[in-house]
Amino acid sequence: MSQSRYDYDEKSETWPYFALTGLLVPLIPVTISTVVGAFSSNEPHRVEPKEASWVHTYNEKDLKKYKTKKKQKNFITKKLIFLIIGWALAAYLIYQISTIEVVVNEANFDPWKILGIDESATEKSIKAVHKLLSKTMHPDKRIKPVW
Repeated sequence: MSQSRYDYDEKSETWPYFALTGLLVPLIPVTISTVVGAFSSNEPHRVEPKEASWVHTYNEKDLKKYKTKKKQKNFITKKLIFLIIGWALAAYLIYQISTIEVVVNEANFDPWKILGIDESATEKSIKAVHKLLSKTMHPDKRIKPVW
């Protein structure tokens, strides 16, 4: 039976990676759609007939005021608030990730320690030690205790 050892995130080292990934999944597509929408016009591309400069409607000034107010109202939307807060959180999480100190302990995998050789060993000596250990430590070649 294999040995099972569970390592939980007791020192809170991995939560920022998970949170950043979960945050960026919706944030990137919403950002792209917002940027593309800001640079493209809302109206379809069609050629409209030129109006004569002397023709004006009776409520032309009111229409211009209404359109500018409507554009100002639509500037701050739920989507924009989500983007601002989302990118602020993403920046905070990136800062958290960049300042995490990785704790190196004995449980970390160190192949040189397992083989009992120096880190500057040549490839030939690594293969020789591996061959010797594989003869005694291979799971199929080990003597199993009878219980």
